[in-house]
Amino acid sequence: MQMSIKTVLIVFFAFITNISYGQNNEVAATIHGFKNTKGTALVLLYNNSDGYPRKLEKAAQKKRVMIRNDKAIVSFKNLPAGKYAISVIHDVDGNGKLKTNFIGMPVEGVGSSNDPKGFPNFRKSAFEVKSQGKVNLSIKMVYL
Repeated sequence: MQMSIKTVLIVFFAFITNISYGQNNEVAATIHGFKNTKGTALVLLYNNSDGYPRKLEKAAQKKRVMIRNDKAIVSFKNLPAGKYAISVIHDVDGNGKLKTNFIGMPVEGVGSSNDPKGFPNFRKSAFEVKSQGKVNLSIKMVYL
């Protein structure tokens, strides 16, 4: 009987170790190029193309970050391996959404992982998070 309890404990601890170790992924982003330190940076992490980058409610995670010396630093931890993309809004007025003009162009600054040219989409902005790793990103803000 002791042998079966020992076997069960070994399997259990191996399973728990793999779960916690496999989720030890992190994405750290330094966002730079803010025009000023008014408001905050609204940083949105998407795990698929659905809603990227304009539908904030579709983001897998959202963080509001203070801007200091034209930079904001954010980290997303314990992510499953997979493809992700980040969208950033300089939320100057603090309303929690992107302010646009009458034709839909952003009035507040925006940024996207991989700093794609033109309008960002998930494919251009996506990066890979591998199991048991850290991804460091640098994102430049754009003002129109």
